[in-house]
Amino acid sequence: MRRTLIAIILCWLTVYIHAFTLLPPDGAATKAVYNYGDTLLFFDGNPELKTSDGRNVDWYLTTDTLNPLQTNSAEILSLSSGDGVAVRDAGRWIVRYVYNYNAVAPVIDSMTVIYHCDNTIFEIPAAGTNHASAVLYYDLDGMENSYSLVGTLKFNNLEWSTDKWDTIQTTKSIRLSALPYSLYADKIYTPSPSVSFEYDTVGAALLGSPRTPIVIYETNSPMAVTNHATSVTTIRTATNEVERPETSEAISGSAPLSILFKANPTPLADFYSWRIYKGNQLLASRVDENHRFEFVENGNYRVVSTVRNLICPCDEINNPNSGCKPDSTEILVTVSTSMLLVPNVFTPNGDGTNDEFRVLHRSLREFHCEIYNRWGKLVYRWDDPNRGWDGTINGRPAAEGAYFYVIRALGTDATEGYTSRAKYKKAKESGDAVGVYQLSGDINLLRGNK
Repeated sequence: MRRTLIAIILCWLTVYIHAFTLLPPDGAATKAVYNYGDTLLFFDGNPELKTSDGRNVDWYLTTDTLNPLQTNSAEILSLSSGDGVAVRDAGRWIVRYVYNYNAVAPVIDSMTVIYHCDNTIFEIPAAGTNHASAVLYYDLDGMENSYSLVGTLKFNNLEWSTDKWDTIQTTKSIRLSALPYSLYADKIYTPSPSVSFEYDTVGAALLGSPRTPIVIYETNSPMAVTNHATSVTTIRTATNEVERPETSEAISGSAPLSILFKANPTPLADFYSWRIYKGNQLLASRVDENHRFEFVENGNYRVVSTVRNLICPCDEINNPNSGCKPDSTEILVTVSTSMLLVPNVFTPNGDGTNDEFRVLHRSLREFHCEIYNRWGKLVYRWDDPNRGWDGTINGRPAAEGAYFYVIRALGTDATEGYTSRAKYKKAKESGDAVGVYQLSGDINLLRGNK
């Protein structure tokens, strides 16, 4: 029973000790902030404090804990902005640092934004005369400490997201103790960036509605431009074409690749430039915002998109020594070498599998195929490598058996036209018959069961 009673008393004393604190008078407009474990109280007017439970105490300044500033009182009224107030309670010091906010509130009445083609500079001047951007106080050890009021710089910019430019807001907290302050930021592309510097947030919280933080606006217009080039490739569906573009996002594969390029400029762009290179060779130049190009030769290509305006006239093409390079984006396109493979059997029985005699091909720019029967009679011919022979002659099913094909084709990588059969064979054996196909052979037509 005795132990229980002692435990209850100790618990009560602990709650009592920790419940005791120093408070502003009732109804006082204040704002408490915390700085590395220290409690700072900002007052709308002269600082005053009282004990939380009405007890009388001796009041000290943190700069002199030997000589009380006031004794045996539940409140203290004669405080100055910046005082550190200390009260001894149950063997520990309770400390509050107090300020008249109007005496330390910063006064900032301007902001400068300098827009360049390559960056943006935000300049915020120092706080006005007799107003601090950082408040100072001395702790019980006589060490000087500081708390920096904070301002918030806000501005809108554009950011590419999937398929369009989205408006995003950039926010940066700036310690007012660092003023004057210059922030070097990236280019701003939006015509209305809504640049603002907001401060006095402590005062706004202190005085409450209808007071709001002081906001300084900058209304000058940016000048920078950029783009995000994209491409839309024409899709092909023939299943016997290898590496065909099956999606509009494809930028490599079998020729020809027909691609629509879009500049997707930011709003301030006035001029557009497209340059298409194969290696170091410039193949084409365009000045439209969007353009279509067909890649018909194998190889690697660079498609370079650049945007400019009158304010930022960087032009590395016409003035390469200007030292000014505009934003540009590149799209790399790869066109495959040609290929042609011929099957030796097909089964036109209507089961949906191997019902046509079709070649397997890639990057062909010309194709001719003829089918002959065993007596040398021409029974079918076609010029589209995506098509084939369905095993009919004049609309009627052809007889099963062996047929003979003759194919002449040119790949997009061909360096010469057709040759004689003997010359082609010799060139093929030497490895010189690049992209030239003069093929012949047997094809077996088998119907079997459906």
